[in-house]
Amino acid sequence: MRAGPASCVRAAKSPTSRPATCDDRRVTGTPRRARAHLALGVAVTCALVACAPHDDVPRESRRGSAPTAGAPALLPDGSPALTTATFLDSIRARMADDVRFRVAQSKSVAEGTDVLQAEVVSVDGTAATSVHHTPPDGVTYDQIVVDGTMYVRIEGENDDRYVVLDLARAAAEHPEVPAPDAPTALLDPFGWAEGALLDVEYVGMDTIGRQDVAHYRLRLETDALLADLAEDPDGPAPTRSAGEPPTVTVTCWLDVTGLPIRSTLSFEGRRSTTTWSGWQDPSIEITPPPADQLSDVDPFVDAAGV
Repeated sequence: MRAGPASCVRAAKSPTSRPATCDDRRVTGTPRRARAHLALGVAVTCALVACAPHDDVPRESRRGSAPTAGAPALLPDGSPALTTATFLDSIRARMADDVRFRVAQSKSVAEGTDVLQAEVVSVDGTAATSVHHTPPDGVTYDQIVVDGTMYVRIEGENDDRYVVLDLARAAAEHPEVPAPDAPTALLDPFGWAEGALLDVEYVGMDTIGRQDVAHYRLRLETDALLADLAEDPDGPAPTRSAGEPPTVTVTCWLDVTGLPIRSTLSFEGRRSTTTWSGWQDPSIEITPPPADQLSDVDPFVDAAGV
């Protein structure tokens, strides 16, 4: 038996557009199924990528020391530490290689705790992702993007089976709906901060779980960040909450090869923590769900009103 279309979906503009500043909004009513699932695909990734984490320090931190004032900061191997000019491009270059990894995020929101987990495989420039999202209401969402197809499962909908969406067809027939950019967004983990980035500071070397990591602080302009996160880019820019500082600090740790390990952020009274792990773990594979877990619902037929 088919369950009815989702009565509400997570709304989002883009996976790279919302750190822990935004409310967990819902779109109510009964949206057309194709649009609902495409919007969900965008939203599931949004919280994971955009919400970089809160300003904690690793338990085993402070093994290293901050660079001497006025002197160029060097990593233990003698290579230069990343700077404001090189930070984003360096991470993007590392993520452009063939990579496999896991991402996990926990963030506090008004309703409780929002948890996301994802796996990413990028080979020869083609990326695939698997995302599992548990919002505070406990209704889980699963999204798999692989080989040009998105599979979406919403707990309690469609007999808990995956609805299948051909992304090329969705783009052709519903160009007004933003396609989920989970693969590309997850490969640019700090891209959401680019427009607000003021400077990057290398703090020193730390240790997380017996792993040597380089500790950095990113200082962002609050007003610019809020403007980038505006629901309507053509509308008035949101303003800072009373008492909110003019800058926001993102704290992050990179491994010795320049890949992210942890990131934290505290903003507007909300906190989130993101961790990256399993780099190049061959056991990470993204494949379509088994045939017996696929729904026979055709979201394009439903969207056409048939």
